[in-house]
Amino acid sequence: MFGVVLWYSSADQKAVIWCEDHGDLAFFDHSDEFNRHGSAPSVAFEAGDLIAFDLSEDGQMRKVMNPRLVAEDRFPGIAENLQKAGAPKERPRFAKSPAARPQGKVIAFSRKRLEAQKEMRISA
Repeated sequence: MFGVVLWYSSADQKAVIWCEDHGDLAFFDHSDEFNRHGSAPSVAFEAGDLIAFDLSEDGQMRKVMNPRLVAEDRFPGIAENLQKAGAPKERPRFAKSPAARPQGKVIAFSRKRLEAQKEMRISA
């Protein structure tokens, strides 16, 4: 699978990856690779790097195994762009005076009125 590194900690050698299948995010932990193989190659990513990897699912967590760098800085600023896209939009503010507010027609639907309309249709 291919994915883009959204976040990477060089101190912990952990990363969060956005996967090409648009499923849940996947996580990379260098210590998982080390525990699986007894030794693991040094991995250094940066946010925006395109990587190829094997994917495993551990419970509800998706884990990256055997990551390989495909292209450095292929998607610069992706984490910031996703953060901006996911930010809540500001709600429109209406003027305080009732005359300046958008007007709409309000129709009251009471149970009696609906029943009367139903009877009118049946009798017609």
